[in-house]
Amino acid sequence: MATLKFNYRRDFGWGPSGANSTRVRQGVAPHYSGASRLNLASKSHAACVSTWKGFRTFHMGPSRGWADIGYAWGICQHGIVMEGRGFDRVQAAQPGGNATFQSVQFMIGGSEEPTKEAIEAFKLLRAWLRNRGVGATVRDHGTFISTSCAGGPVRKLIRDGVLTGGAPVPSTGGGGTGSGSNGGMSSVRSISSQQKIVNAAGYTPKLVVDGDFGPKTNSGVKWYQKKIGTTADGLWGRATETAHERFTGVVDAKPSPRPTESLQVDGDFGPKTTAALQRALRIGVNSNFGSGTKKALQKKLGVSQDGIVGPKTVKALQKKLGVAQDGKWGPITTRALQRALNAGTF
Repeated sequence: MATLKFNYRRDFGWGPSGANSTRVRQGVAPHYSGASRLNLASKSHAACVSTWKGFRTFHMGPSRGWADIGYAWGICQHGIVMEGRGFDRVQAAQPGGNATFQSVQFMIGGSEEPTKEAIEAFKLLRAWLRNRGVGATVRDHGTFISTSCAGGPVRKLIRDGVLTGGAPVPSTGGGGTGSGSNGGMSSVRSISSQQKIVNAAGYTPKLVVDGDFGPKTNSGVKWYQKKIGTTADGLWGRATETAHERFTGVVDAKPSPRPTESLQVDGDFGPKTTAALQRALRIGVNSNFGSGTKKALQKKLGVSQDGIVGPKTVKALQKKLGVAQDGKWGPITTRALQRALNAGTF
């Protein structure tokens, strides 16, 4: 059986991602790096690591100003999955899908095609994500917004069913065997909180409370799930939380609603920006940039209401915001929108 190989954030010298946690479950969104070839297949894996680090430096630099590398995952030409923001983090990869689709960047550019090792790694990663509740849908970047990404070769693989067909369950199984922080489920309770609860329940040897979901934490969570009478899958979701509350007789106090806050002008079109836009458009707020929100936006901008945010819609938005009208919705346009929403002028 093929093995899913990871390079984790800790392997790059990175700490936990500063991006917000959220439940990213609708599917997977493939990407590529752009018009320039990377030619990493002919180089050592060290070049892939250097390139991945470079992406993060660029994304967090002055031209983007993002909280972290934009992607959840990357796949190098040697068939190794590179952890970016990781599992269940808001991304900055595909406007309209940053909180719903797991972004996966093939580390290729231009006319480069993914190697068979990279394709196999994508299939294994997709199966691994599906084991954690992520849907089967595969949508390339260009289905969210007008862009050349994910490139011709990747789009052909999607059309031909190569990336959308079934894949064997990877040997890392449901809980992961790596040491990185990509496993588990933290949308209900943080990994470190899970570790503390497992330790308090008498698990030995005690887990290191580091917020890192490796194989020991996976085993500990499964042990605790058996103890409290719920499915022992290593995933601390709502069912596990309910069983935990019933077992301990303690319901954690829920935080009081936060007051309305100004958006962070970071160029990241995430759920908070989407919700603010929906409030400005006076429609239902669900933080999902779906067809209803897109049509409402198009109505406000006075363009055809087809629910597809293409160049015409983007240019109309950019005209309203007073930025360059290039028809491409990127960080500059998002920042201008965030400023307008904060000011109440949109």
